[in-house]
Amino acid sequence: MMRVTNQCRIIRLASVVFISFLVSACGNSSSNQANNQIDYTKNYPATTGGTLIDAMTGEPSGLIAMIAGESAASAIASNIFNSLLKYDKNLDITGELAQSWEVSNDQKTITFHLKPNLKWADSQPLTSDDVLFTWQKVTDKKTRTPYGSDFKLVTKAEAPDINTFRVTYAAPYAPALDTWAGLHILPKHLLKNQDINNTTFARNPIGSHYYKLDSWKNGQYLKLIRNPNATQGQAKIDTLLSRIIPDKAAQFLELSADNIDSMGLNPIQYARIFPARPDLNKNIALYKELGNSYTYLGFNLKRKPFDDIRVRQAINYAINKQEIIDGVLLGLGEPVASPYKPGTRWSNPALKPYAYDPNKAKALLKEAGYEDHDGDGILDKDGKPFTFEILTNQNKEREMTAVLIQPTSQRNRN
Repeated sequence: MMRVTNQCRIIRLASVVFISFLVSACGNSSSNQANNQIDYTKNYPATTGGTLIDAMTGEPSGLIAMIAGESAASAIASNIFNSLLKYDKNLDITGELAQSWEVSNDQKTITFHLKPNLKWADSQPLTSDDVLFTWQKVTDKKTRTPYGSDFKLVTKAEAPDINTFRVTYAAPYAPALDTWAGLHILPKHLLKNQDINNTTFARNPIGSHYYKLDSWKNGQYLKLIRNPNATQGQAKIDTLLSRIIPDKAAQFLELSADNIDSMGLNPIQYARIFPARPDLNKNIALYKELGNSYTYLGFNLKRKPFDDIRVRQAINYAINKQEIIDGVLLGLGEPVASPYKPGTRWSNPALKPYAYDPNKAKALLKEAGYEDHDGDGILDKDGKPFTFEILTNQNKEREMTAVLIQPTSQRNRN
């Protein structure tokens, strides 16, 4: 983890979220591109075959997502494994392995009916017993996973026949269906006698989705090929190749050289480099949309002073969100008041982000006992200055944010 220490009068960042997700994709790369420009407003017939090459900044630690925990693992594993449910293009829950499901009148029991004749990539049958096994593993206290809590709310799980899986909760649980859209179902016949925390299966998985792992070269790439037994039908693209390129600048050079087909752009690449390089627009199709991800600063509520809600609120009021959006994201983002994407049905338009109000922040901190008692410009309480550390990874945008949230006097000292 990258550690940034901030010694400041007021450090500002809290449950505010902001980020813009930018994606670029290659278009026709022929030398006669100007005369053969693809018209992206038209619908073209689907074709099969080919290889799609993308870039990843991090390498997965393994491909059992519940154990690995990082986004790189989930990105690859989601092409190998299925869940009972999934979200469709309208963000509605629909079946993946499940053909249908019913919720009991008391809202405590969900009965899933699997699609018939499902198979794993090794041609073994995929049944409700695999689903039950996966639930047992994610809730096992010996399994080192951060995702078990939702599934531990299930008081009873059973597989009455090969195509039926039933769970019962102690009380109605609103996000229940959502949780089953996020759990990759694992093969019991390959994992039942293994320690899921340390199994070689994580490096050589057998799944049920569109693709199966063909090869994995440490520090270089992961290659997926079509799974002939895919439960959702055959994929259009033959091969997915994910190259591991930690540096975004290096990724961009590879994109420009036509060595990769797609990547996520950072704000500088999108807002500064492309406008200055008309030649890039001939070969690369550029897309911008509000992303599904968000960035936030979390607090350890077991530690002082973050156990005091007034301190947490003060930090939020002390943030100039627009300064961060303009300075770090070059305007390509927006503040939000919840972890849900604006415009989706989960986002409450009546909720507004905390306003930038330093005076309100100071008042709350004073109420919590923090004042400048010795005239050095730093708030303190019981003789201890109000300082804390922000821990982050090597994400440059977060590092720049940590600098911006310091008072001007502290920035100048640094």
